[in-house]
Amino acid sequence: MHFYIYLINRIRVIFRSFYKREKKISNLITYLVWKKKINKYKIEIPDFNKKFENLEYKNNIDFLPKKIAVCICFHFKKEKISFLNNICESLTSLSQNIDITIITNEKKPEIIKLLEENIAQRLTNFKIIVPQNIPNIRLLPWYHLPIIKEKIKDKNFTHFMYLEDDISISRENIIYWTKARILLKEFNLIPSFILTEKNINKEVFVVNQKKSKLNKRPRIIINNDICFANPENPYQAMYFYDRELMEEHLYSSSSNPDYGHGAYNISTLNQTMINFDLVAKANVGLAYKLALAPSQLAITWGTYEATYEGDEVADLYEDLSLSGLMINAGVNYALGELPINIFGFLDPFKKH
Repeated sequence: MHFYIYLINRIRVIFRSFYKREKKISNLITYLVWKKKINKYKIEIPDFNKKFENLEYKNNIDFLPKKIAVCICFHFKKEKISFLNNICESLTSLSQNIDITIITNEKKPEIIKLLEENIAQRLTNFKIIVPQNIPNIRLLPWYHLPIIKEKIKDKNFTHFMYLEDDISISRENIIYWTKARILLKEFNLIPSFILTEKNINKEVFVVNQKKSKLNKRPRIIINNDICFANPENPYQAMYFYDRELMEEHLYSSSSNPDYGHGAYNISTLNQTMINFDLVAKANVGLAYKLALAPSQLAITWGTYEATYEGDEVADLYEDLSLSGLMINAGVNYALGELPINIFGFLDPFKKH
């Protein structure tokens, strides 16, 4: 395995000028190194199958939010009102206590009244907000954050959702997420959704995802039939969080429009990652912020070497959470002049 990784790494160097080829080879190296480490260090994984079965026996109603705050960003188009109506109607099945805020760029009173009349046929607890003095329409999705900050002050809210105006969420989606959250929480992982669309024949298709072999993706296996797999593209055009995750998102850098992928300062972008535009990034949430604690820390100083694994790293640096870090430090000494002139016999031959 070690020689194979070395060989692949050499090939990667050869193809460095071919970005797409190098990216694939680099991903393969990362996977092989991870696989080698997994084989070397046994990782104790809890009996997820038993946990999963315990969750399955419970009544699904118990996994629905007690009270949920929802924000929908509606870039106004008259032909999209019907989509908004359908979304609002589907949201009513998610909880018996749901609070919905619709953020829109339409300012005409008669249009706002039309929206209110349509939505009132499906919802009783909703509000339409029109932000004032928006410097750019692409910033409209970000106006949901101050609204959520006010909602979260109410301790009765247990869950929070933000979604675009063409995303439909079902009762089954929420039950799945709540159950998966219980299973994945101890790994600092968040359940997600896959975007799908239906054609005129009502056939369902996955969108925004490339073909990927499941056995090549990071995953947690529940049983022979079920596993959680990390998608290559985590974009889902919405986010759904419990109170703990929502607070982390609100009060961390992930809720800053200039943070991470798609940042205004393009010099900060990591080109190997997905670059979201300003609108899409508003619903990415914690997808790229959370990272597992370092699994290994190696320290070398002269002849001194020390390696820490797993919990030992967390004990040393409990607030350290990185996807990868390497620091090299050293001293180079260049000999500028010898104390004796060993080539003095050549001095007569010097020319100026």
